[in-house]
Amino acid sequence: MNQSSPTLAYCADLLGLDQEDLRVSLTTRVMLTTAGGTKGTVIKVPLKVEQANNARDALAKAVYSCLFDHVVRRVNQCFPFSTTSNFIGVLDIAGFEYFEHNSFEQFCINYCNEKLQQFFNERILKEEQELYQKEGLGVREVHYVDNQDCIDLVEAKLNSNNSKESKQKAGKLSFISVGNKFKTQLNLLLEKLRSTGSSFIRCVKPNLKMVSHQFEGAQILSQLQCSGMVSVLDLMQGGFPSRAPFHELYNMYKQYMPDKLTRLDPRLFCKALFKALGLNENDYKFGLTRVFFRPGKFAEFDQIMKSDPDHLAELVKKVNQWLVVSRWKKVQWCSLSVIKLKEKMNVLTLMFACVRAWVHMYSRVCAHALLCALTRVCVRSYGHSIDGMVKVRNLKMRMERFNEVVGALKEGKQEMAQLATVMTRKEINQKYQGLVKSSEQLLSSMQKKKQEEEELERLRLIEEEMERERKRREEEDQQRQQDESDRKKKSEMEHKRKHEEEERKRREEEKRIMQAEMDIQIALEREEDVQRSAMLEQERRDRELAMRIAQSEAELITDDAQVDPSLRRGSQVQALKAAGVKKYDLSKWKYAELRDVINTSCAQQNPAMVTQQQEIAMNRQQRYFRIPFIRPGDQYKDPQNKKKGWWYAHFDGPWIARQMELHPDKQPILLVAGKDDMEMCELSLEETGLTRKRGAEILPRQFEEIWERCDGITYLRNAIESKQARPTYATAMLQNLLQ
Repeated sequence: MNQSSPTLAYCADLLGLDQEDLRVSLTTRVMLTTAGGTKGTVIKVPLKVEQANNARDALAKAVYSCLFDHVVRRVNQCFPFSTTSNFIGVLDIAGFEYFEHNSFEQFCINYCNEKLQQFFNERILKEEQELYQKEGLGVREVHYVDNQDCIDLVEAKLNSNNSKESKQKAGKLSFISVGNKFKTQLNLLLEKLRSTGSSFIRCVKPNLKMVSHQFEGAQILSQLQCSGMVSVLDLMQGGFPSRAPFHELYNMYKQYMPDKLTRLDPRLFCKALFKALGLNENDYKFGLTRVFFRPGKFAEFDQIMKSDPDHLAELVKKVNQWLVVSRWKKVQWCSLSVIKLKEKMNVLTLMFACVRAWVHMYSRVCAHALLCALTRVCVRSYGHSIDGMVKVRNLKMRMERFNEVVGALKEGKQEMAQLATVMTRKEINQKYQGLVKSSEQLLSSMQKKKQEEEELERLRLIEEEMERERKRREEEDQQRQQDESDRKKKSEMEHKRKHEEEERKRREEEKRIMQAEMDIQIALEREEDVQRSAMLEQERRDRELAMRIAQSEAELITDDAQVDPSLRRGSQVQALKAAGVKKYDLSKWKYAELRDVINTSCAQQNPAMVTQQQEIAMNRQQRYFRIPFIRPGDQYKDPQNKKKGWWYAHFDGPWIARQMELHPDKQPILLVAGKDDMEMCELSLEETGLTRKRGAEILPRQFEEIWERCDGITYLRNAIESKQARPTYATAMLQNLLQ
C-alpha cells in the first residue's frame, strides 16, 4: 500500500476498470517469445519510473482526446441541420510561457502562437497598411516586428537528416510524425482563418502570483510589446478602422434623398453629404474607391442620416446649397485658373524675350572675349613672326616709295637699269632648289628631334611605371611581413595563454595537493594534541591523587619531583618559547626606540627611487585585452536595437595600467592607474580570467592605435604632469618619449 494507491483506485473506478489490471498495464509491458514452437511464452517486464510516467501521461492524453471528441460530437448532434455555410468559431489557445526545460507539447504551443502572431500581423498591420497605401490616404507607416525568420527556423529541413549515410542507417520512414500532423492541422486552421472574417481578443497576465487587484506594469508592458499591441495602437491612432465603398453608401442613403440628388455620382454624392452634415475633415478621408472613418464616426454619421424628416429636409437643403456653392467655386476657380494661365503665359513671353536678349548679348560678349583671347594667344605664340611681317610690309612700302622717287628722276635711268640685278631662270631654279633642300633638312631635323622627345617620354613613363610597381611590391612585402608578424604574435599569445592555463592548472593541482597534505598534517597534529592533552590530564589526576596520599601520610611532595622527567620540556624548547613571547613584547620599549625602528623599517622596505620604479615597470610583462559589452538597459531589447560597446585594458604585470570604454552613443572613457583607481578594474589579471578567454588578447599596436585616436596620450601626459599617475610601463615610455 503506497501513496498512489487511493489515486489508482479512484481512476479505476471512474474508468470502470479493475484496479490490478490498470496497475499492471501502467507499470509493465508484455513480451511474447516464439522459441520452442508456435505458441510462445508471455513475459511481463516491469517498466522504469520514467517509462511508467510516460504511460500514465499517454493514457491521460488519450482519455482527454476521446472526451473532447465526444463533447464536440454531441454538440453537433444537437443542431437541427447537418450543413451550413455560415458559422461563428472561437479559437482559444494557451499563450507563451517560459520554462527552464520546454516539453514537446509546449514547443508545439509556442510554434502555433508564432503562426497565429504572423496571421495577426498580416491581417491587422500588413493588409491594413497596404489598403491605406493603395487608396492613397497618406497615413504614416507603422513598423512592427516580423517573426517570419523564427517560423522559417522551425519549419526548415535539417540538412544532416537528408544525407546518404543517415538514410542508409535509419531507412525510409513509413509513418507520419506527430510534428508533421500538428503542422498539417495548423495549416488547415490558418487557411480557414484567412477565408473568414477574424476578430482578435488579447489576454494579458497582470501578475505572476495569479491574484486579483495587483498589476505589474513592467510585465504587462512587456507582454503588450511582444504581442504587437503597441504597433496596433499606433496604427489605430493614426488610421481609419471604419470604411465603406462609395456605391454602398450611395445605395444605403439614396432612399432618403430626392431624385435630383440621386442622379449624382456616388463619390460626389458622399462628398455632398459629408459637407452638408458639417463633419470634421479629420474624422474621415476619401480614398480612390471608398471612404474611411475614425473610430465611432460612422455610427454618428448613420444616426444623423436616419433622424427625423424635418432634419432630413434641412439636410437636403444644405446639400443643394453646398452643390450650388461648390459649382460656383469651381467656376470661379476655372476662371481664375484661365486668368492666371494667361498672365503666366505673358510673363513667360517677356521672360523669353529677356532671356533671348541676354543670350545674344552673352554670345557677343563671349565672341569678343574669345577673339581677344585668341589674339593674345597668337601674339604670345607668333609675336616675332607678326613683327617680322610688319617690318617686311613697311620695307615693301619704303621700296615702292623709293621706286616712285627713282622713276620720277630723268637722269640716271640707264645707269640704274644697268645696276639692277637680273636673275636668269637657271639661277632662280638653283636658288629654289637650295631653299627646298634647306627646308627639307630643317624638317627632317625637327622630325628626328620630335622622335627623340617621344622616345624620352616613353622611357620616362616606363620608369615611372617601374617605380610604381616597385613601390607596390614593397608595400605588399611590408604588408605581408606585418601580417606574418601579427600572425606570429597572435600564435605566440595563444601559445602563451595555453601555457599559462596549463601552469595555472598545475599550480592549482599543486596547491590542492599541498592543501591535502596540510589537512593531513593538521589532522595528525590535532590527534597528537588530543593524545597529549589526554596524557597531561591523566598525569594531573595522578599527581592530585599522589598529593592527597602524601597529605594523608603527612609527607611533602614537591611539584617538580612528581612530574615524570621524560615528560618535561627541554630547556631549548622553553627558551625558544620565552624568546618567541619576548619577540613581540613591546611593553618595555620607549617611544624613541619605537619611532626609530618604524622609520628605519619603512625606509629599508620602500626606498623612494623613481628611476628604480621605472626600470621595474619597464621589465614587467605587458598584456592587452579587448572584450565587447552591452549595457544592462539594452539586455532584453531586440537584437537589432542593442548597442554594443568595447572595453580595452592594458595590464602592467598583474595589475591594470590603462583602461578604455568605447560607447556607441557618447564620448570614450579613458582611465589611468593612480588617477582613476576608484573607477578602474580592481581585480588582478589572474582573477579577471581574461587570459583564459579565447580571442580576448590583442596586439599592443591595436591598443595603441585606439588609445591615440581617443587622445589618450594627452590625458596620460596631464596625469603625469599633475603627479596623479602611478608609475607604470605606459608612463615610463611616455616620459622617455618626451625627454
